[in-house]
Amino acid sequence: ERDLEKIGQLRTIMRNGKFLLDIINDILDISKIEANKLVVENEKVSTHKIVHDVVSLMQVRADEKGVSFEVDFDGPMPTRIESDARRLKQILVNLIGNAIKFTESGKVRVICRALLDDEQPMVQFEVIDTGIGMTSQQIAGLFEPFAQVDATTSRAYGGTGLGLAISRKLANMLGGDITVTSQPGRGSTFICTIATGNISNEELIYTNFTAINDSWNCEDVRSQVLDCRVLVVDDRRDVRMLSKSFLTKVGAKVDTADDGQDALEVVARTITGDSPAFDLILLDMQMPRLDGYQTAKRLRQMGFTKPIIALTADAMHGDMNRCIEAGCNAYLSKPIEFAVLSRVVAAYAGGPKPKMD
Repeated sequence: ERDLEKIGQLRTIMRNGKFLLDIINDILDISKIEANKLVVENEKVSTHKIVHDVVSLMQVRADEKGVSFEVDFDGPMPTRIESDARRLKQILVNLIGNAIKFTESGKVRVICRALLDDEQPMVQFEVIDTGIGMTSQQIAGLFEPFAQVDATTSRAYGGTGLGLAISRKLANMLGGDITVTSQPGRGSTFICTIATGNISNEELIYTNFTAINDSWNCEDVRSQVLDCRVLVVDDRRDVRMLSKSFLTKVGAKVDTADDGQDALEVVARTITGDSPAFDLILLDMQMPRLDGYQTAKRLRQMGFTKPIIALTADAMHGDMNRCIEAGCNAYLSKPIEFAVLSRVVAAYAGGPKPKMD
């Protein structure tokens, strides 16, 4: 009984921590948008993988709320489009999250389709809910920063009122838009369109979400088996201990270092042969004494050639290029999603090699 109580308390802490992080990231994003400093990074991305990742996250919220959640593909979809996967996921998480939040009973349905008849091909995501709905007056100000449907909305449902403003701006930057229709008490429908870019060489495939879900079973961390030695470098003890506990459970051998200076000393002993070598280093980028950027540079100067994975706050996503320039091979955002961490470590250091999009 005490263990169940502790688990409940930990989940409460995690939910509130995530909520605070979401607020910070929303404020940073809207500030960047208003200063014209928010950039999107278009590359070839898998539409089906994006949908899978978003739905896997949103299914948990729907289950907690007791709301039915369905995903359908209406016709063939291009296997890949030219877009920013991170920003598209951000839009979909916001739209679906809102639909679940404002639906007390009934269901949320997502319909994915390709619009290929026009001169500019698009992909469309239709998010339909049976929630509280809105009047035309409420819809009119919906996409304004810090807007809430009414004065009681933030108190009853939470949120900053920034998500939809950010989402529409992002959709515009990705060559599309977001529109909404709604009726009070009868639910809402949000339609997000995104430009596909050049898809002339992409295959159009018919599929359904169940098939997609089955094809990514390798993402189940319980089936992940690692065979490598990892060094976790972070000045926060809880991050070191949680990372070590998780990676050890899936087969990795894990050592830890308190900060960059400590990491250099630990790795130096492996280079001289006094300690077993590491196959990969997980490196926090914001640390006292010696930060991750300087640590990565000095590790490379010392002759460490194995992968270094940068760990930093999502709010610092714009520093990804700086991480790579410092000598890191890849980038992961905090808070760490351990399923993602497992895949990345496997891809770079040993074990199953799932496809990395």
